[in-house]
Amino acid sequence: MARARFFDEAFASYFEELAVGHFQGQQAFERDMEQSRTLFVQWADDDKKYAETPIAEYGKHELGQLSYSKGAYALFVLHRVMGDDKFRELVRTLRRESADHGVDFRAFQQAAERVAQRDLHAYFEEWIFGSKSSELLRSKQSVDEIISRYR
Repeated sequence: MARARFFDEAFASYFEELAVGHFQGQQAFERDMEQSRTLFVQWADDDKKYAETPIAEYGKHELGQLSYSKGAYALFVLHRVMGDDKFRELVRTLRRESADHGVDFRAFQQAAERVAQRDLHAYFEEWIFGSKSSELLRSKQSVDEIISRYR
């Protein structure tokens, strides 16, 4: 079975950035998130497999290192779409539901939709199961413009 480092590295990287925001301020958090975006774009410009491979297939293609940049940014977008309270509840739900057996990407989507009490299909198709998110990250759209796709 292919490794899905997303659930370790992406969450750890994103939580690290949330801590930066807590201790150094929102501006530092946003700066660091944009650095994650820039790093991913540089890698995607150098090798098209980075742009074309969905997050859900990183393990299959041994691209787990992208979880630190694009993975963290994907969680940033999901957090903004869901809001603080719902995102925190999602994290608690994932911890509780995956304590004994881990979690996969479909279970992640189901938990997010259940907690958010809404359909998040478009987000998951573009960020987790597809590569549209790579186009969005490479575009000049602001994070607010990207998030508006899922509201």
